[in-house]
Amino acid sequence: MNNVIETIRHLSVNSDQPICAYLYDLQTLKNHVLKVTEALPANCEMFYAMKANSETSILKAVYPLVSGFEVASLGEIKKQERLVLPYQSYLEDPERQMMK
Repeated sequence: MNNVIETIRHLSVNSDQPICAYLYDLQTLKNHVLKVTEALPANCEMFYAMKANSETSILKAVYPLVSGFEVASLGEIKKQERLVLPYQSYLEDPERQMMK
């Protein structure tokens, strides 16, 4: 979180204009994902919902820590394939079919 605060300070000092940015602390995100996955029962898996945020840096940060991605559209599947992320995807559809 300190990295985000430092970045905001840096941006505000170097500009007199309003700041509009999405800032992510990827290490804090990874720590959170690890904490959640370690707390899961042995028979549970965690899938990251690409709908939540499909920024490339976020997907690459979480993919080694989760069992796969939950995808809800063809666009999300294509993005995942473009990034060449090893994956197991869960496609949320009416039949709740597993995709491999």
